[in-house]
Amino acid sequence: GHLAIAAIHDLSLASRFCHRLVLLSRGEVVAEGPPHTVLTAENLLRYFSIEAQVEHDPVIDRSLRVTALRACHRQR
Repeated sequence: GHLAIAAIHDLSLASRFCHRLVLLSRGEVVAEGPPHTVLTAENLLRYFSIEAQVEHDPVIDRSLRVTALRACHRQR
């Protein structure tokens, strides 16, 4: 086994190449695991105030397609 650690801000790209993700918000780990459990619309809204559409990528079987729709200005 090998381990590589990368900070990837392109969430679709991260879901394509990473088997496990760690989601950080304000220096805290708020979610970790396979991309489909970490990259959810609920997590993006809750921790980053971003409304997003997260869907299975029909071209790349195990990947997600994450599309930011709009920023929400709400208190966290």
